[in-house]
Amino acid sequence: MTNSLSALRRREHLKGNTERTIRIVVLAFTAFLFLCGVVAAQNDKVEGLISGRNGDTMTVETQDSEKVVVALTDFTQVLELVGAFRKKRLAVTALVPGLPVEVQGSFNDKYQMVAEKVTFRGSDLKTAQDIQTGIAPTEQQVQQSQQQLQAQQHLPQQEVSPDTSAGGRPRTAASSVFCKTRVPLGANRRNLEGEGSG
Repeated sequence: MTNSLSALRRREHLKGNTERTIRIVVLAFTAFLFLCGVVAAQNDKVEGLISGRNGDTMTVETQDSEKVVVALTDFTQVLELVGAFRKKRLAVTALVPGLPVEVQGSFNDKYQMVAEKVTFRGSDLKTAQDIQTGIAPTEQQVQQSQQQLQAQQHLPQQEVSPDTSAGGRPRTAASSVFCKTRVPLGANRRNLEGEGSG
């Protein structure tokens, strides 16, 4: 009887241990899933085209035209994909408008994505840089044209004389100086014809 009693106690003990083990495993698995959710929430991913750059931030426009402001920090890794398995580290200055990128990071309280990693293909970088090279001179030309227009707008306007004897159009002060006398058109033609025939 003592053997059967001790066997029964062992079974109950094992059964209790098994139940405790199952509870611990379920609890650990639940905690693991919770932590994975927290990590996944902190590591958001955005793919799109850089549409603007301003200091330590850039704007990425996604395929559905959503604009995401991305904050760049000293810890942001900028990686150019070279081949299938290699990545080349670059400076943040390589992130130019027109470059398609994939950004990984988390959102801060300003609704900006703080970038941990920004990746792109080298061929895309070359294309974006070529575009920027063409845009910069054009922007400079536009600025110069705008400055010239502004300078011309600040020049004094020519005085307009109320004398409208020149066919109903007002004459400027400059044209009044040079047009002291008026000769009928027919007289000029006769003078020219007379000179040519004589």
